[in-house]
Amino acid sequence: NFYNRSLDKIAAAKADKTIFFVGDSTIFGGGASDEKLFSLPAQFAELLKRHDSSYSVLNLGYPGTTGKEHIEILRSLPNQSTVILRTGINDSWKRSDSFKISINGNYYEIRLLKLGMILWFGWNRDNNSNTATEDYYRELETIAKSKSLMIYFVDYFLGETTFMNTYFKNSSNFIPMAKILKSEGFFDQNGFISKKYLSFDLVHANDIGYRLQAQTLFNWFSSKQKFNLKPSYKIDIKVDKEAVAKLHTNLLRKHKNFIEENGNDELLVPLMQAVWQYYLITGDDSFKRLYKSLENILIFAYHKAYGVEEILGRQQRMRTSEYHKKDDSILPDHEIDHWFKVLVAISNKSNEDILGEYSDLSNLWKEPQKSYSNFSKLKKPFPLQNCAKFLREIGLSVKKINIYNDWKVVFKADFDSSNLDKENLNFCE
Repeated sequence: NFYNRSLDKIAAAKADKTIFFVGDSTIFGGGASDEKLFSLPAQFAELLKRHDSSYSVLNLGYPGTTGKEHIEILRSLPNQSTVILRTGINDSWKRSDSFKISINGNYYEIRLLKLGMILWFGWNRDNNSNTATEDYYRELETIAKSKSLMIYFVDYFLGETTFMNTYFKNSSNFIPMAKILKSEGFFDQNGFISKKYLSFDLVHANDIGYRLQAQTLFNWFSSKQKFNLKPSYKIDIKVDKEAVAKLHTNLLRKHKNFIEENGNDELLVPLMQAVWQYYLITGDDSFKRLYKSLENILIFAYHKAYGVEEILGRQQRMRTSEYHKKDDSILPDHEIDHWFKVLVAISNKSNEDILGEYSDLSNLWKEPQKSYSNFSKLKKPFPLQNCAKFLREIGLSVKKINIYNDWKVVFKADFDSSNLDKENLNFCE
């Protein structure tokens, strides 16, 4: 579906006046509260428009894609197209023959170990593990030459050493994103991008992180006098009042929509992303409290496993990556055990799948063989503090959950407990 939609977009574009962004979730806008507004391509397009550039931007990024998918997009572009490409990040977990099989020339990967592969193998390479990605890059260069594509390679912004910045770093078209942002003061003392500019998954940028990247790109192309830009157009790379105000406006809009939609859980995660990054930028603890309330509602009222997966994934990343190992928000072991139990209870995943996905934390789960009732089938929203069976099986107290307080923080109103679903209550006895 992504590929077919991309073909339609490419066909409708004016190729000689379009900048095609190709890549994975870091191009698509993963981690942004609204990728259509705050992705790297979207914010770069806004800067071009402000300076009356005649070029438009087309975002062809998509989460989880690798070198082989990016190659197929490049094959589909018109000759002499201009491309800004970020690739190779997901290849780090898809490149090993131990994790993929080839059937009739098509590759199929085992996706379950994605994060583990990214975090460990992605930045700890050997000669054997480089082979697949280097093959993609050589093919990419062949296509670019045959189609006369002008490709600019934009580095990953975190500060980690990746395939891309190792392979293309000597190219005149390589844009050293991390190096530039570091020189501008956006890195911490450990040599990595400050967490103020990351989404709460600690892998993707947030809205401000993408803004900084867009400003970096704009300045780089201005210095090269590309896209009708001039060196005099260069701007300060900074988090200004306009950016913070835009975050706040976006947050308020999402919060209002969430309440007006009577707590539509599809709007909950984007709202959480907006709240989290606003807290990081401002340091206002009231928004940290609001984020925690939203997270608790997601898990304990809407029974969304995603919320627990984010917590465990974040803990695994902090414990296994050089980038995060000094993080002061690492949870104690007993709390990780607690979250494992909650995940089993509200997800449809098997214990074996969960152990595989969080293998670096699995030794902290005290009862991986224990089975729990399937609480994911409960009608939502339903505060799990009203479910005696859940409290009994997981070993939690009403005070520990206390969703009613969180509900009031988010909705500015009390949860109406007079209409609790009877089927849920019967199940929970």
